[in-house]
Amino acid sequence: MDSFRIDNDGCEDESKNIIGNNDDQEDFSAINDKKVRTESKDLSIREIRTMYEEGDLILRPEYQRKFVMDIKLCSRLVESVLMDVPIPVLYLAEGKDGKYSVIDGQQRLTAFVSFLTGKFLSDGKDFALNGLEVMSSLNKKKFAELDKADQRKILTTALRTIVIKKESEEDIKFNIFERLNTGSIRLNEDELRNTIYRGSYIKLLAELEENETFHKLIRKEKARQRMTYRGMILRFFALSSNTYINYRPSMKQFCNRELIDNRTMRPQKIEEYRDRFLKVVELVNVVFGDTAFRRFVKGDEDNKNGKWNMNQLNMSLYDIQMCGFAQFSKNQIISKADVIREMAIKLMTENDDFIKAIEMSTSNQQQLSTRFKTWNSTLEEIIGKSEKELRIFPFPVKKKLFEDDPACQICKQRILHIDDAEVDHIIPYSKGGKTDIENAQLAHRYCNRSKSNKDLSSIDNEIPIKTEPDLIYTEEEKLAIANEIVKKMYFRLKDAILNINSNISIKCTKFYIAFVLNNTNIVDVH
Repeated sequence: MDSFRIDNDGCEDESKNIIGNNDDQEDFSAINDKKVRTESKDLSIREIRTMYEEGDLILRPEYQRKFVMDIKLCSRLVESVLMDVPIPVLYLAEGKDGKYSVIDGQQRLTAFVSFLTGKFLSDGKDFALNGLEVMSSLNKKKFAELDKADQRKILTTALRTIVIKKESEEDIKFNIFERLNTGSIRLNEDELRNTIYRGSYIKLLAELEENETFHKLIRKEKARQRMTYRGMILRFFALSSNTYINYRPSMKQFCNRELIDNRTMRPQKIEEYRDRFLKVVELVNVVFGDTAFRRFVKGDEDNKNGKWNMNQLNMSLYDIQMCGFAQFSKNQIISKADVIREMAIKLMTENDDFIKAIEMSTSNQQQLSTRFKTWNSTLEEIIGKSEKELRIFPFPVKKKLFEDDPACQICKQRILHIDDAEVDHIIPYSKGGKTDIENAQLAHRYCNRSKSNKDLSSIDNEIPIKTEPDLIYTEEEKLAIANEIVKKMYFRLKDAILNINSNISIKCTKFYIAFVLNNTNIVDVH
C-alpha cells in the first residue's frame, strides 16, 4: 500500500488517494489450493428481518460508521420486489460464533429491514416510500400502510443467498470476500476487515482511530469515515510487533495475518498495544508536527528552493517514523527532536537509496528493508551521540541565522522555508572549523550539496589517476590518495569511495573511515 493522496474513493477515492506509493500487488494463485466451503440458500425477507432482530445477522458491524442511505434508491428497491424484478445474489459470511456478516448486499438488506421496521437502521428516521415512478400511488406510504397483499409479497419474496461457511480457511477468506465485494459503494479492505474479523482487536483499532492527535497528523476525515485509519494503525502494529525482518509481501496479507493471529486479544496485550500507539503518536507529533509522514523534496538547478509535499501522505515514511520511535523512550526521542527532524530531511534529500526506497516499489521486501535499516541506524546514531559528535548545528543557531538573513550564502537567493536551509561550516570541520554560530552560514540544501560535489571534483583533479588497466596503485599511493581525501573532506563516505577509481584498497577505505570516526585506529575498523 505503500504517498493521501491515500490510493482508495470520493468517499471511494479519498480513502485510497490520501495515501500514496501503495503498490501492493495481490497474488490470488494460492486460492485454488485452499479449502473454501459454501452453501446456497433462499431466504425470505421475513427470515432476514427475524435473523437481524435475533442478532444472528449483523447488518451494522460493531463500530461501523453510520451510513446515510438514499431514500429514493431504497424505495425503488422495494418497488422492484413488488414488480418481481430479480434481486442480485447476496453473499454472507458465517462467523465462528454462527452469526452472519454481509459481504455483498448490505445496503439491500438494510433497506428491506428498515422498511419493515418503519425506520432507517442508520439514523432512526422514518422510512416512507418516495420517488417511485411506476408504482407512484405507493409514495409516502410506510410498510404498515400498504395493503395486505403488498405486505405479503414483500415478506415472502425469497432472496438468493450464498454463505461462505466458517470451515473455510481463514487466510483466504479475505481474498474471496474482495472478489465478491461488488456493491454500489464497495467496501475497502479496512471495511472488509471490520466485517470479517470481529473481535477485541477490531474494537481496539476502532478506539484508537478516534485519537485526535493521530487525526491531526493525518488530516483526512473521509479516510477516517471509511476506516482507513484503522488499516494504518493495524499496519503499524503488524510491522512493530513482527518487525520488518519478518515482512513478506503483500502488505495486505501481512496485515491480515496480524489481525487473524490476534483477533481475540487478551486485555494485557490490548493495554500494551494501546500504550505503544499512544506513545509513538505523541512522539511523532513532537518531532514532525504537521509534516509527519510527508516528503520533503529538495530544489534543483532551475529552482533552488525545496518544499514539503503536504498534500500527499507517504506510507513508507509513516512506517519508519512510527515503528522507529517505538524502539526508544520518550526522553531519548524528545531530547533529540530537532536533530532527528534535520536528519530525516537529509535522508529525503541526500540519500539516493533511501529516496528510492520511499518512492518506488515500496511494498517490495528489499525496498522496505532498505528504508527501515537506514532509518533505524540513523536513529541509533543520533540517540548515541551528542550534536557536537554528529557535527550538526543546533536548531537555535539555524533559526537565528534564518531570522537575521534568510539568504543562501552560495547562490545569494532567499531561502523560502527554514527546513530548506542547511547550516554549513564556513571553515570546514576537517580543517579545524568549529560547530558554532561564528563559523556558520546558511545555504539551500540543493546549493550546499552542489558545492560538496564541486569540492569532490576538485579532489579528483588533484589525484593522479592511472589510466592504463594493467597498472596498480602501490599501498603508499593509495594512502596518499586517502590523505588527500581526508584533507578536503566535505562529503559523505559513499560519495568519496564511489568517486575514486575502482582499485582503491580496503586499507585505504579503512583509513578514511578511521578519520571519520575521530581518528579511530585503523585496526579497529571492520
